Amino acid sequence: MSNLPDIYQPLDYIEWVHLDPCGFPLPTFENIQSVIDAYGITIARPLLNADDFTPFFGSRYHAECAENVRDCHRSQLLAICRRNQMSVKMPAVERAVQIIGLEIEDAERRAANNKRLREGGAL
Repeated sequence: MSNLPDIYQPLDYIEWVHLDPCGFPLPTFENIQSVIDAYGITIARPLLNADDFTPFFGSRYHAECAENVRDCHRSQLLAICRRNQMSVKMPAVERAVQIIGLEIEDAERRAANNKRLREGGAL
């Protein structure tokens, strides 16, 4: 974990997919994904609220109040995006986190199903 970037510092090596005419990153799903990848942020379901996905930052940041983990962590991701000059709003961050989480779960489910099929198991 020590080689992960500091979440409180902007990065100059993020590969933006979409830029505005002035060269600033647009608030698109792909650019939010670029921030998540560049900072090594994990998207997962928190233990207490398994209905929604949440960004996790490893030892670099964790909300103290269990009820607010999702909101605090999403706010932290929003701040990271803005620190990197992306003018994004919370609903876009929330949607991106949900979509990425669902994509991860779907890939995991497909991999588990393929493994069962290779081993001769039922669906």
